[in-house]
Amino acid sequence: MYGSDFRMADSLRLLRGGQMKTFPFFDNLGLKPLLPPKTEKPDDGCIRPHPDIFCFHAGDNRVNEQLALGVLHTLTIREHNRIATQLANLNPHWDDETLYQETRHIMAALVQHITYNEFLPQLLGNKFLTEFDLKLKKSGYSDDYDPEVDATVAAAFGAAAFRFGHSLLPNTLQRRSPTHKLIGERRLSEMLQQPYDLYKPKAIDEYLLGMISQAVQAMDHSVTTEVTNHLFQDPARDFGRDLASINIARGREHGIPGYVQYRKLCGLNDITDWHHLLSFMPNSTVKQYLHLYRNLEDIDLWSAGISEFPVNGSMVGAVFSCIIANTFKDLKVGDKFWYENGGLPSSFTPSQLNEIRKYSLSRLLCNTGDNIQTIQPRAMLLPNYNTNSRVSCKSGEIPNIDLRFWRERLTSDRPYSEKPFIEEETDNLSEELNPEDEKPIGFDQVIANLIKGQNKSVYTLHLTDHHGVNNNLDQEKAVKLE
Repeated sequence: MYGSDFRMADSLRLLRGGQMKTFPFFDNLGLKPLLPPKTEKPDDGCIRPHPDIFCFHAGDNRVNEQLALGVLHTLTIREHNRIATQLANLNPHWDDETLYQETRHIMAALVQHITYNEFLPQLLGNKFLTEFDLKLKKSGYSDDYDPEVDATVAAAFGAAAFRFGHSLLPNTLQRRSPTHKLIGERRLSEMLQQPYDLYKPKAIDEYLLGMISQAVQAMDHSVTTEVTNHLFQDPARDFGRDLASINIARGREHGIPGYVQYRKLCGLNDITDWHHLLSFMPNSTVKQYLHLYRNLEDIDLWSAGISEFPVNGSMVGAVFSCIIANTFKDLKVGDKFWYENGGLPSSFTPSQLNEIRKYSLSRLLCNTGDNIQTIQPRAMLLPNYNTNSRVSCKSGEIPNIDLRFWRERLTSDRPYSEKPFIEEETDNLSEELNPEDEKPIGFDQVIANLIKGQNKSVYTLHLTDHHGVNNNLDQEKAVKLE
């Protein structure tokens, strides 16, 4: 959502109040803004039926690849701006850069938490989470960081294993009302590189509620014809590209070893004969392989990976589970800025970490939808009356992050610190703040109070931001006013 280089990142920023650029398309309807239109290189990754119609601009050009991705990008940008607004209210002396960087830091932590706390348990199951040490801590800091671990994403993950989801794609995307009633659906192929439904009022909520109530396809060797016959199909044509063929070609172009080699790499049973495959995938798949491949070593990783029977509570087979688990372990252990890590200028305080741990995908959807009223607490699972029943977005079952733990205070006796964020001895944060009594004191207010003869004690104004960057002050000094 923030881009992968400084130029892209800056182009996405409003450069005011820590905010990201948005497009107030529905202001007159009281709805939240959309992503800005993509006016530069508008045809890149976008099928445009008319020159006056634009796709969306975001940090990742794939935002327009399918409408569901556009929905999620929109929601995360809305959440960034919501958090930045609250931080600005809590810390009126923070400038745009401080607000932007701290909000980005929080958003990265929230995405990491949702990924490892909600997504991976459903994808890999408890056995692989335990075996690869992917479970998150319930409290305190993690000491798992290892500077010797290379967190580079392996080609086998990016070009094959993490494309398992192509087997899960539905034929259509559903739209649902605020009461979760089905009100329509549209073919997936009609929304690939054509996210224009999002310009319709209430479409964000309708597709969002459809996604969290719609079952995925089975995890197997089959892939919907919406992407095998109609991928990125121009409306004027009767056919498109074939995603399955692209996946196989991509693996070969990346030089990824075959399925049999990855079984060895993962320490699984070796395969030396065709009939050995029958223990791991359907007979029909093995039969096709006999006609397609001359040698076992030639079997492509992506094709065999999605064909494997799921194992040990995982959605995917043994080889893909191994590759995915290894990759996410490296991303967690090899990341110096992993959100659970302590002892760094960028580390969250224990209280801040506790707030991040409360957060969930359901809370993100509640915060950023236009009119989401009820939702299941575990948004990645279908609603179930007994185990995952829908509750109000105002319910305590879907807690929100309390950003008052990010308030920076002026103190009369606190020594200068490079980590000026919330003191752990926070009083009555569970109660509503009085906006007049509890509002953070900015530099101008300190001066005004001193002129009036109030608060004669020595004030120390900590202007160093969360990342150790001093705002125009000598690193060894704080401003002292007597």
